[in-house]
Amino acid sequence: MSNLTYSRIAAAGLAIALIAGCRQSPPEVRSLLSFQKVWDSLKKESPYFCERAHNIVVRTDSLRQKEISQFLAKYKINDLIALLEYESSGWNCKGIYTVVVVTKHNAYQIRFFNQGRELERLKIAEEEMAENCKNVAALDRYEGKRLPGACDIGVIFMTTYKNKHPATMFVSDGPIPDITRRRLKRRGTPQSQAFYQLCGSLLLAEKDRLADEKTDVNYPYYR
Repeated sequence: MSNLTYSRIAAAGLAIALIAGCRQSPPEVRSLLSFQKVWDSLKKESPYFCERAHNIVVRTDSLRQKEISQFLAKYKINDLIALLEYESSGWNCKGIYTVVVVTKHNAYQIRFFNQGRELERLKIAEEEMAENCKNVAALDRYEGKRLPGACDIGVIFMTTYKNKHPATMFVSDGPIPDITRRRLKRRGTPQSQAFYQLCGSLLLAEKDRLADEKTDVNYPYYR
């Protein structure tokens, strides 16, 4: 095979690879309501907590799926490892839904609310992100903690990912952050300690603003 022919074949192969890479589908964003086994187990363990969490999801699930899917597609994120989500009353008294998108090397925060959206990149060092990846991996089959009234964040929904598809989902009360020391109290099982450490890294990180956008979204009223 001549050098010219080989070069043409190599160039064609590279072009095909680049096109295929550009056409990669973004990670799957499933409805939180679709994790039926999680809800069934939660209802047996803590009916009140289950109802409280379920009511949040019923109101917000369609909107969160749309917002997260758009973000993943727009920023071409294909190495997603976790989503950490929660609703709060916020400054607008109508509700703010926050999603922390965790990839293998970066973390981002999406906050959407009535007729608005904020996108931020979390400022987390490379070594800390590597530790976050280990903590996410440690959460396989973790079921969270039920500590009603633990903090202002309220109910946290956590979904871990493998190969762009949801692997596990659990629901937990938000842990109490120690902002002055930028950490969370580590207690309980190794999995709960991994969860607290992950939350401390993600919820207390400094942020760089990526976008502050007006939208026509009517946020489902916070109650």
